[in-house]
Amino acid sequence: LCRDGSRIKLAVCDSGKGIEPNLLPRIFEPFFTTKAGGLGVGLSIAASIVKAHRGELKANSSAGRGATFEISLPAMREKPAHIDETNARA
Repeated sequence: LCRDGSRIKLAVCDSGKGIEPNLLPRIFEPFFTTKAGGLGVGLSIAASIVKAHRGELKANSSAGRGATFEISLPAMREKPAHIDETNARA
């Protein structure tokens, strides 16, 4: 998690088998899956939620070396009035 100018970035990395380079451009498409029992909606929904908050979801991967997903969202300049600090850390 880091702040890059006016954006907040969160990166999640794994050390799994990675994503094949030819599949990477399609992973956020609705109903695209490489799993036999998969529906192919998880990453599509995640990307839609991030986009709805004026953000971006990106993926980088090296086959056999894992993947990194990065969420970038606009940073807030001030704390909204409706957020109470005592309840913010649930």
